[in-house]
Amino acid sequence: MSKNKKQNYILGIIGVVALLFIGYMLGQGGGDKTPKAEGKLEILETDYDFGVIGLDNVTHEFPIKNIGEGPLKISRVATSCGCTTAQLQKGGETSVKFGMDHGNLPKPNMTLEPGEEAVVLVTYNPLTHGLKNAAGTFRRIVYIQTDNPRSEYELSISMKVDPNKKIVQNPKIEVNQSSYDFGKINRKDGIVETTFTITNSGSEELVIEDMSTSCGCTTAELSSKTLKSGESADLLVKFDPDFHKEPQGRLERTVTLFTNDPDNSEFNVDIYAEIIE
Repeated sequence: MSKNKKQNYILGIIGVVALLFIGYMLGQGGGDKTPKAEGKLEILETDYDFGVIGLDNVTHEFPIKNIGEGPLKISRVATSCGCTTAQLQKGGETSVKFGMDHGNLPKPNMTLEPGEEAVVLVTYNPLTHGLKNAAGTFRRIVYIQTDNPRSEYELSISMKVDPNKKIVQNPKIEVNQSSYDFGKINRKDGIVETTFTITNSGSEELVIEDMSTSCGCTTAELSSKTLKSGESADLLVKFDPDFHKEPQGRLERTVTLFTNDPDNSEFNVDIYAEIIE
């Protein structure tokens, strides 16, 4: 083999080896560099004030949601005091109770997929440290930690404990006003309407089982038929003065709500109007 051919042969081998080496290195470090999609925790409500409470346990639900593009793993839930516990609820299942972290708390190991929602159920027990220490104003914290991304979030509850406060143990319906007067209205002006605010001031869920009106000229719409303790709903009442040629003069119409309030199983609100022509 001539000298030139030998040199070309050696250079060819070196080139092949170099190409193979470059290909190997690219294979080792040239994979997909796209960042892994991560979850992102959304907490619409971070603080809740129970107001003045008695000696009974109180509970509040904090909704949470994964608004990220990847899965969100919840790896730790703890509270700032033994008087406060937190539970995770998702898909009809409820976790164990999480309290203060003394190194022996269970792992929640809950994962929320993108768009998935859950609830943090926080309960405060005023009598955890005994009756003599129950009264006062308190603030407690719930800590939530996620692994992807690694972040810690806080929820807080506040309350003033009055040992003498009497707690209503039933659903209790209340309304912002028991009646409304449209005053003078003209038949040709058409339907008029007003809104009442219905509130559950009891400690158990209030259910509006049914509604009726005293006349076809009056209709009622309720924004929600089930109200948890402290929740409110709008009752929209409409009156049509030309429904069946109402006579001129002042008139009264009634809306009746049928509820599970043991003291107000039939609850009435009234509307008044004076038709002038």
